[in-house]
Parts: sequence; structure tokens; C-alpha cells
Amino acid sequence: MNFTIDLLSKNILFKNIPKDRIQSILNSNACSIKTFNPKVNIYEIGEKINSTCIILNGTVDILQASITGDEIIVDRLTEGDIFGNSFSSLSDIDTLNYIRSDDYSTILFINIYTQLLYLKQEKISIV
Repeated sequence: MNFTIDLLSKNILFKNIPKDRIQSILNSNACSIKTFNPKVNIYEIGEKINSTCIILNGTVDILQASITGDEIIVDRLTEGDIFGNSFSSLSDIDTLNYIRSDDYSTILFINIYTQLLYLKQEKISIV
């Protein structure tokens, strides 16, 4: 878990947040960590994304289907990269791409709505 906290403390979402506070955020019910096998879709086209995701290790591809049905890699993300942040803050938008684990990947999912509720209940300021 120390590796995760060290990695997150360097991430823009957690910059200037004390490590003990990062630990309490990770322990909240807004966060979950999942590991994916290679070539497994994390999100499908048309699926609602309700979490901001941070890659803890591995590689994730953002793929778009062409008219002919071929998949085109739009972006390749690696350790420390963030995805889903735009979609997770909009409740009525579906993803337009596949998001797929390229190799064994461990992802931190942060449900933004649940996290904000947790911060409010704990009376934690985010500014």
C-alpha cells in the first residue's frame, strides 16, 4: 500500500495532500482497486463511467472502433495516468470508446460523487 500512496502523492489529483489523508481517502467506500488481465475491457462503448481511474501499474489502451470494425488505439496510458475523469463528473454521458487493459493492469477507481459525500460528512475541506 505504501507504493500506492507514494505514486498517488505525485499525481495531480493528490498533489499537496498529506499521505495520511490519501490513506483515509483510499480507505473510504468511494475507492476500489481492481486488477485486469491482458485484453480485458475495463469499459465498453456506451457504458457510463462513474469513476475517475488512476493506473497503479500496467498499460491501458483507449480504443475506437472504425467504420470497418477495426479497433484503433487512440491513446495508450501507463502508470500514474488518469482516465474517466471527464465522464465521471457528467452523469448522462456514455463513453464513446473501449477502454482496455493491454497487459496485467491495476486500476484505482474513485467514485467522485461518493468521495465528495465522504468529504462533506467528514467535514474535510478540499480547497
